[in-house]
Amino acid sequence: MRKIGIAISKGGTAKTTSAANVAHGLARRGHKVALIDLDTQGQVKGFFGVEQRGTMAALVKGVPLADCLVEVRDNLHLMTGGPELAELEEWISTRTMKREMVLSEFLQPLEDMKFDFVILDTAPGWNALNVNLLFYVEELLCPVKLEAMSMDGLKEFIGHLGQVQQYRADLKMDYVVPTFLDRRENQCGEVLEILQNHFKSSVTMPIPKNVRLGESFGQGQTIYEYAPDCPGAYAYNDLTDLVESYVRK
Repeated sequence: MRKIGIAISKGGTAKTTSAANVAHGLARRGHKVALIDLDTQGQVKGFFGVEQRGTMAALVKGVPLADCLVEVRDNLHLMTGGPELAELEEWISTRTMKREMVLSEFLQPLEDMKFDFVILDTAPGWNALNVNLLFYVEELLCPVKLEAMSMDGLKEFIGHLGQVQQYRADLKMDYVVPTFLDRRENQCGEVLEILQNHFKSSVTMPIPKNVRLGESFGQGQTIYEYAPDCPGAYAYNDLTDLVESYVRK
């Protein structure tokens, strides 16, 4: 089972959009996918038109993990996020041992459920769940909005990642995904060049600024369902190709 975290310190970079569309893209190809929302905003469910049900916080009360998963599309099971996750973060802070391993312990049953991928969406910033994420996942997908302000969030995330790499030297940013590309804006090209110079082959093809991506959320659909022939759908299909075929070195 491949464990992929979608994370970056800044909000508004298309983390949730990427989580939903990559997860559904993999499921459409026949892979069994678990999509886990670790954000108190709980917005992933909006792409699938479902209501909130058991979040990760329910596991503290002994609810089986399987009861918190809802099949939202063929081959795709979702654990919704929501405000209750703040309670989970508080609970993690009370642990005296291995606070950073709570997520790994709670998600262990996924191994026996024969999932091919687990995709985890995160909140922006730095909190207990994001620390746990970095001790759980094997791959990181980091969406970076192509604007100068995003560089601060990227630098902050790299700093946090460096702290965890003292214990997990193999953890790295496998996919740096430029988002909101608008070729009419010079700043987009400048920031893209900075990313390519620094992260080299880890930089994927950019996701374009595309109004259909935002509209699909409001319709309770992923981009493949709402506008399969738009530039956003083609871009996320290419990103899914890359994730599916990726071999970690």
